[in-house]
Amino acid sequence: NHWQFSKSELFEKIPTERLLFINDFVAQALAQKDPSANGNKLIIEGNNCKKSPLLVIGPGTGLGVSALVPMKSDYFVLEGEGGHAHFTPRDELERELVAYLLDRQPYISIEDVISGPGLETIYGFLCDRIGERAELNSAAKIGVEAINGAELPRQAALLFLNALASVIVDNIYILGCWQGAVITGGVVPKLSKLIDESNFKKRVQNQYVLQKVFEEIPVWLSTNPMNGLLGAQSAL
Repeated sequence: NHWQFSKSELFEKIPTERLLFINDFVAQALAQKDPSANGNKLIIEGNNCKKSPLLVIGPGTGLGVSALVPMKSDYFVLEGEGGHAHFTPRDELERELVAYLLDRQPYISIEDVISGPGLETIYGFLCDRIGERAELNSAAKIGVEAINGAELPRQAALLFLNALASVIVDNIYILGCWQGAVITGGVVPKLSKLIDESNFKKRVQNQYVLQKVFEEIPVWLSTNPMNGLLGAQSAL
């Protein structure tokens, strides 16, 4: 958001003895203590190892990444800035996308591709690739047209979902999130009808290392708009 605030000034102005400030993806993670609850949709079945961390990842205006770590009687959230890590392409089309972006900027972060603005970037790339004018100017419009079957928006959505799967796998490896992953944020629920058409499941499960482990890792899609508030309540 465009607004900002000072913690110390806010504490002076609000008549309270205690204020707790948490990152948005700390809140998102704390709302997922039971990933099968709150209306989450299971998009890849598996056996979640409840003693292991749970990945919570969400494309929206950027990309949020956190891990919910089970403790003896509670949970601890590992928060980071995973969206700013370097984007690594997996196939030829994604390598073309990276080359296209490197002509325009010196560094390609994951959220340059996996976010609402990232979906717009992918769509623009696909249009430029075939010499067409990009008619759609927002991720929301691209998503609607993708679901309706328009070819370039559909291709953009499929590339987006495939790349997201690879990013999920990378984070599961790095953070040891063998319990699985929950996808939050505003973008993927609007593209969910295309998940089965994409290579999302294949990219998550087909691994050169720990193949059998990844075949059993579940992935959920969260569509509850109240997760941030539920997580904030849990933090308090």
